[in-house]
Amino acid sequence: MIFKFFLFFLSFVLSFTAPCFGQEGEATIQALYKSLRTAEDDSTKISIYLDLSWEYFFMNYDSALHYSGWALELSDEKSQPYLTANALEMKALLLETAGDVGGAIRLYLQSIPMRQAMGGAGLESTYNNMAAAFQTQGNLRKALEYYYKSYEIEREHGPSKGMAESLINIAIIERNLYALDSAIAHLNKAASIARQFDESGTLVDAYLNIASWHAAKNGVDSAKFYYQLSYDLASEMRTKVVASVGLGICYRKKKNHAMALAYLDTAETMAQQINTLDYLKRVYLERAEILGEMGDYKNALSNFKFYQTIQDSLVNMEVITLTNDLERKYKIESAERELAEMKLAAAESSLTAEAAAQQRRLLLFIAIILALGIAFLAYRYKAKQKTGRILVQKNNTIEKALAEREVLLREIHHRVKNNLQVISSLLSLQSREISDKEALNAVNESKQRVQSMALIHQSLYADSNLKAVNMKQYVGQLSEALFHAYKLNHDEIELLIEVDSLFLDIDTAIPLGLILNELITNSLKYAFPNGGQGSISIRLWEESNTLHLAVADSGVGKARETREGFSFGMRMIEAFCKKLKAELAIRDSNGYATELRISKYIKQWNEKSEYSL
Repeated sequence: MIFKFFLFFLSFVLSFTAPCFGQEGEATIQALYKSLRTAEDDSTKISIYLDLSWEYFFMNYDSALHYSGWALELSDEKSQPYLTANALEMKALLLETAGDVGGAIRLYLQSIPMRQAMGGAGLESTYNNMAAAFQTQGNLRKALEYYYKSYEIEREHGPSKGMAESLINIAIIERNLYALDSAIAHLNKAASIARQFDESGTLVDAYLNIASWHAAKNGVDSAKFYYQLSYDLASEMRTKVVASVGLGICYRKKKNHAMALAYLDTAETMAQQINTLDYLKRVYLERAEILGEMGDYKNALSNFKFYQTIQDSLVNMEVITLTNDLERKYKIESAERELAEMKLAAAESSLTAEAAAQQRRLLLFIAIILALGIAFLAYRYKAKQKTGRILVQKNNTIEKALAEREVLLREIHHRVKNNLQVISSLLSLQSREISDKEALNAVNESKQRVQSMALIHQSLYADSNLKAVNMKQYVGQLSEALFHAYKLNHDEIELLIEVDSLFLDIDTAIPLGLILNELITNSLKYAFPNGGQGSISIRLWEESNTLHLAVADSGVGKARETREGFSFGMRMIEAFCKKLKAELAIRDSNGYATELRISKYIKQWNEKSEYSL
């Protein structure tokens, strides 16, 4: 019964939304036609088209759709985004009225980004209309989402009538979703805002919905209180009819049939004054139920017959209205078709006379174009042959130069590698004549540095790519060479290498190779002073546009008494870090680990292209 009462009240309220049009509406339309004839700019014309569409909204659907279409076409053609958004929404309202709610929603979705691009002007109304469309569609959760969007914009503007109306809309949806506590909170807030701004119409709407909420919760006394407030505040007779019927239902629930009938009598009188059968139908139905409860079945039957008579009349009126609309539409379409046929006949006669002259001009034009085209093609053919010969010669020259350049680069790398090998050999010979241990170590370390550079040039001239160093291959060769130089066994010290497939430019590879040489040498010399087993790990990888190099050992850590000789190597590493714009981090607990985060490096993607950071 609660749900039945709620549906009854909701349909009662919604019936007030349809305005009445008569002589006043016709006068407005005539005034708009007069303004349209004198309109000078496109913006004014578009605005008048939209006003005409609105005036025809409840009078003539086809005319309303016609003018909204003109407004949309002209505003789009003249790049008037604000008016285009208005035209889209006007057409959406018409589609929604015709039952095409999906089409209306699509038009609203086109309008929203336009309003957002203009700073959001009118966006609260668009969201509100969008929510109403979803509500009509039965998608209450989507309707609630867009009512909230409208409310948020109204709230940013500050308390206002629009904010109160948004809260009422939200409450109606929440009540349908059985979020009753939230609904009454929003209705009370709406009433508070309406009282603050003395918006009596909005306040009455809030009170009527609060009364309906209490009635749905069987709070008859509270419902009666708010219906009475609505009745006392209402200025429109239609609203008084709603409040009177609500009061009649409340008194009926209180078994006070006399007061219930009194309020229904008042509602009947006012409904007759505003000449609407829909309101009378509701009064007679409710009165029949009350008289039936009182045992006055004769008068109850009489009122129910009045209800049925009005119901049949309304159905017949709907049929007659639909028939008249279809007939009017047929006459309009017939007249338009006849006018189109007349215009078509006139255009056909005019086109026939023009066709012969056009055909002669076209043939002459085609002949000229063909002659010019043939001449142009002949010219292009000769020019293309000449250009082709020149390109072949240039390509041959370029290929020859590139081949010579590649041979020259390969020879340079080979000679640099040989020269470095010579220097390494000279250092080896010199080391045989040195008896001082520290000097001998310094010479041997210098020899290892030279060999680390020689390995890079050896890799370059031996590979097909003369600019890229294969770091995975290079790190393996360098570490093996150092193990061999220090006569270390892999069974005692495990070498762990994890290197990404990276190809680096020589300007990056050489300082990186020298840094790597120093770090590996440091671990081999100082990590395991008393022998024993352990491991050395070398990692090189790229992450987030940064090159990472990490060398770690599981040895004794950085003890100053054991690694004093590393100070020169560390100064050299720091110098190369500045060149590569690298950050250096050292950890000397549980072994010794060094990590470089390099931001300046040049990476090769393939043989012919490079990518630099």
